[in-house]
Amino acid sequence: MTRKDAARVLVLVPHDNQAVDPICARLITAAQAFRLPVDLLIAGSDINSLARESARFGGIERILVAEHETLVTASPEILAALLTPLMQQQYEVFLAPANSHGRELVPRLAALLDVSPLTDVTRIIAPDLFERPVHAGAALVEIRMESSPELMSLRAANFPPVPLQEAGETPAQIIPLEPTSQIPRAAFVTGQEFFGDQPPLETAPVVLGIGGGAASKDLFPHMERLAEQLGAVIGGTRTAVEMGLVPNNLQIGQTGKSIAPRLYITLGISGAAQHLAGIRDAQTIVAINKDPDAPIFKVANYGLVGDLRDVLPQFMEVFKKQPNNPN
Repeated sequence: MTRKDAARVLVLVPHDNQAVDPICARLITAAQAFRLPVDLLIAGSDINSLARESARFGGIERILVAEHETLVTASPEILAALLTPLMQQQYEVFLAPANSHGRELVPRLAALLDVSPLTDVTRIIAPDLFERPVHAGAALVEIRMESSPELMSLRAANFPPVPLQEAGETPAQIIPLEPTSQIPRAAFVTGQEFFGDQPPLETAPVVLGIGGGAASKDLFPHMERLAEQLGAVIGGTRTAVEMGLVPNNLQIGQTGKSIAPRLYITLGISGAAQHLAGIRDAQTIVAINKDPDAPIFKVANYGLVGDLRDVLPQFMEVFKKQPNNPN
């Protein structure tokens, strides 16, 4: 990798226009592995408070603020146009989260810069050597990047969060950017958020996974109460999403989100390779399924064979008696 003079790393700040996503702290940790100065980019409309919030993170030098009404939804089309001259002039590395937004933005930017992007990075071995999963998470490969600049999306849950700035530490410099003059060809019409009050799925310490085997309306209130008892975040398989049990933004797996909780409890999940690709970093997996031959039992630390209608009430009763929350 040939580095520019005074090269830097640029990290995209994920946010919902109200608060900065906590995974930003994990992206900063990853950025520090390049041993270059780290800057943040926050784009949106009316985001001055978010810029100040971002300045709390340690290990960053500058925060670039792109504020314009066309950026209210952080359109990948507009962001890619905004980022192109920045990457050409002063940045050697660009990092974004491996969520639906990052997976759309990074390839767009790579096409404009005529370089190859790298997606779903799980480990930074060296500034030009990275690890990522392949074959639906069945294997990990090491990839050396020779193109410049380096553009990649990261599975943020695989990196620890950077500490907040200590008292007396020099705060990051906030720099406003001139917005791009490009007119978007696609316009945001409306959106609906599901489970908006729960913490981010990618960094939750306890996750309750719902599969197609839990496809019953009378079971869902019990599952929600169990999640509340455990302080767990609810996610689901692609099958659960297609059946309308959980919204698309809470899908776990190869085409959804990757998680790394301390505890992952699966309800009615068979364990398809597509789903297993997103849970390979879970520390402890507890599986409940009525099929004793379900593949999920091969990766689970603990397994319970039984019908959810019979097992779930007993399972909830056990946790009621526990004095300590799993968190």
